[in-house]
Amino acid sequence: MFRKSERARLFLLSLISIFAVILHIFRRKHILMKRFMKAVGATVLLVAALVSCSKDKNDGEIRLAVPAVYLQPGESVTVNFSTYNVSPAACKVSSSPDGWDDPVVSTSQQSVTVKAPEKLDDKTVASGKVVLSGTGSGGTTASATLFVAVVGIEGGVEEVTLPGPANCFMVTKAGARYTFDARRAGDGTPLATDRVEVVWTTKTKLIEYFTFDGDHASFFVDKEKQGNLLLGAYDADGRLLWSWHVWIAPGFDPEATAIASNGYVIMGRNLGATSDGVKEDSEDEAADLTGSFGLYYQWGRKDPFVGASTYQAPKGSPASVYTAEGARVETGPVAADATTGTTAYTTEHPAVFLSVEKPGDDWSHEASAVRWSAVKSASDPCPYGWQVAPAAAFDALRIVEDVAAENAATLYAEKYGWTMADGGAKGFFPGSGYRTYLDGKINNIYDNIPVRNAAIDMQPWVGYYWTTDAEGAQTCTFHFWFDKSAPEKSAIRNGVPMGRANALPVRCVKVR
Repeated sequence: MFRKSERARLFLLSLISIFAVILHIFRRKHILMKRFMKAVGATVLLVAALVSCSKDKNDGEIRLAVPAVYLQPGESVTVNFSTYNVSPAACKVSSSPDGWDDPVVSTSQQSVTVKAPEKLDDKTVASGKVVLSGTGSGGTTASATLFVAVVGIEGGVEEVTLPGPANCFMVTKAGARYTFDARRAGDGTPLATDRVEVVWTTKTKLIEYFTFDGDHASFFVDKEKQGNLLLGAYDADGRLLWSWHVWIAPGFDPEATAIASNGYVIMGRNLGATSDGVKEDSEDEAADLTGSFGLYYQWGRKDPFVGASTYQAPKGSPASVYTAEGARVETGPVAADATTGTTAYTTEHPAVFLSVEKPGDDWSHEASAVRWSAVKSASDPCPYGWQVAPAAAFDALRIVEDVAAENAATLYAEKYGWTMADGGAKGFFPGSGYRTYLDGKINNIYDNIPVRNAAIDMQPWVGYYWTTDAEGAQTCTFHFWFDKSAPEKSAIRNGVPMGRANALPVRCVKVR
């Protein structure tokens, strides 16, 4: 055995270099060396095994039974831990939250006990990390982190139960713990869930300290976090049973910013949006703009797709999404057919974009499938208490800006969208384009108007929003556009039919 894994690696590299030189010599002499090659392979495997053995010997690990605990004031909790190549007797707490009692480590029981403070003050924090450290037999230091928080006290970490069942859970406060019932939307049917994991996320660590007790999932959202992710419930065989969209938009109040129009209450943002649009004195106008786009949905599907990474993206690729570890997730496209164009397939493959050949085609091949409708269905993508808008919700909306004004083009270019109202509360509607039926790429150009120049090409000047209203084999959309060469011709049209394989933004309305 080698004492240090690095020495073993260097030794392996040296052997490989030597054997490469020898092989080169033998090849030049046309000598067949099958036995020699076998010996080389055996030697390389042996050295690799030694490296692995050495690495295992030197690397240590400490594992906690749970990643986080939430305690009432003065409450104590004991969390077990296990070790690998680290002696439990060598484990100790190297860091703990300010103002909390020192955690107690039991090496015989392999546990650490934490007690929450009775009250909070300037010297006592509401939450923090307990770091358990130890030294491996080869000298490598290992550690594990337990997140601890006190709840049920003024100034403590807030616990929020997300309403459901739903396909989307909205997070509007940072620094809080969120819990939801990991059940099927619609009827709330329990699932044979073995584990819940991130399917994709727009940013890593949007949620932290995730736990699942067999029925309830919980997570912590730290400050300054915003974005979207998809959580999936998997059975013991690794099959995806259901998924939930988590929409993290701290500070957004859907009730306070809603727009009342034609008897409906319309949400003030696109579903999944992290911004209301470009703000005055904004430090990052581009992020505000693309953040207002929200997410995109193929009609009737409960799970979203992300949009453009930049507003200058006609016919362009969408933004990337990632696993919890940061690896890029591929999202399709896959051709829709009798096998893939089903509710069962889309449930198991929520990140796959289903493509079709013709603009009016439907991704679904199930005539009896229950999709979006005037009554909130099991596939409705909106949060609890909200649903996809019917076309009537947009009938009375009008553009607030003067589209015929001399500076109309400048006004539109500042936000690439219009402010709309029905004589009352106003709301911003970004012209965020859509993802095309052919391949899921971004299209921001109104196809019925000829492209006149590159300046028009390079802006999202068309807005499409799904409704629940059918138009034959297609679905009605709320549609508006901006005509850069003749701004006075910019307008709104409601009830424009569109093929259901396109992915469009959604505006939710309150369930009536």
